[in-house]
Amino acid sequence: MSAALNPVERRLRDKIFWRLIAPLTFLIFMSSLDRSNIAIAALEMNQEIGLSPEMYGRGAGLFFFLGYIALQYPHTALLRRIHARRWVAGSVIVWGAVATLMAFIRTPEHFYVLRFLLGIAEGGFAPGAAYLAALWMPRRFRASAISGTMLAIPISQVIGAPLSGWLMTSDLHLFSLSGWRFMVFVEGLVTIACGVAAYYVFIDRLEAARWLNDEEKALVVTEAASDQAERSGPAGRLLFLRSGSFWAACAIWFCLLAGAQGLIFWMAQVVRQVAGAPPCRSA
Repeated sequence: MSAALNPVERRLRDKIFWRLIAPLTFLIFMSSLDRSNIAIAALEMNQEIGLSPEMYGRGAGLFFFLGYIALQYPHTALLRRIHARRWVAGSVIVWGAVATLMAFIRTPEHFYVLRFLLGIAEGGFAPGAAYLAALWMPRRFRASAISGTMLAIPISQVIGAPLSGWLMTSDLHLFSLSGWRFMVFVEGLVTIACGVAAYYVFIDRLEAARWLNDEEKALVVTEAASDQAERSGPAGRLLFLRSGSFWAACAIWFCLLAGAQGLIFWMAQVVRQVAGAPPCRSA
């Protein structure tokens, strides 16, 4: 596909990748890490705050995804009234703050509430990230660029799980926090810092993009006008509902996530129970 691009399109694609897609990919990495590090924390947390396996599963999965799904449409509607840069940065900061507060929970009820709030905050990031990418990325390579960011999710498990296990067992603990509390606290603080940085890194106004020349800006305007023409009117906005490919993709994505999240949330505990491994090795 890249061979068919003219020089202007190729430069635009590369610039958008490094200035937008790469940072978004890292934020998706942090999103996946902050949602799933609870699986590593559970190796110590469940006993400390009195969570049975059923209670843990309810909070880790059910309450999180209820929050994540419930406000997807309101988030998308609000996104159109708020600058995408502010929305994305704000979502990251809020979920980082919630993830940090997880270090101070004392009861199962605290766990349920914060997992639900984390789902709401991360649910706001997903449409914001997709919308921000769509503002800049020409359609011909938009799908591959956005889907490529999803690689951050498995990478976060390969890198993030051992990192979380190491933080739990390290001697770096602050404020007399136990291992799992220190781990979620540190990873939440990193996310907050990423959210602050995102506010300054991302741009949602063409005139502010000093890294694009006039030819590249003209191409962005042309692509945006073409998209707007196709989406104009209720019929254009709801056209995807009539697409069999859309529903097939939904079914595939649902099955993929249902299986993957089950493994992510439970595998460390299974490994520890079967092998008797310490938290770092179980992670």
